[in-house]
Amino acid sequence: MEILAVLALAFLGWLGWQLYRAKQFNQFKLMIQQELAPKVRAKLVIVLEESRSELTPNTEAHIEASQVFWTIHPARTIQAAFHFNVIDKSWLEETGNMRLCQHLMAIDSDKLADIKELEESHK
Repeated sequence: MEILAVLALAFLGWLGWQLYRAKQFNQFKLMIQQELAPKVRAKLVIVLEESRSELTPNTEAHIEASQVFWTIHPARTIQAAFHFNVIDKSWLEETGNMRLCQHLMAIDSDKLADIKELEESHK
């Protein structure tokens, strides 16, 4: 009987730990949308305005569509933040979000953009 009670307490402890980790992950995703997304949007405006040409006019509609594309998913927002040098690996290490970022990239890998394809299309 005591063994069952110990196992039940251990299971409840494990569930509590999983809940704590899930809350940390959700807070990380919220922080991405609240803090990083505006920085990525601002950087996109600068990059797209600097690269205007006849071939790529980058009108306001283009800029707005790019902003939506890059910030609609937290994983893609992080990807854009790295690509446009808004953040770097040291920022993740300093904030203690390295594991959470790795987890986000793994579970949302289907939502990431193909950066190589984008770079080739801009050449």
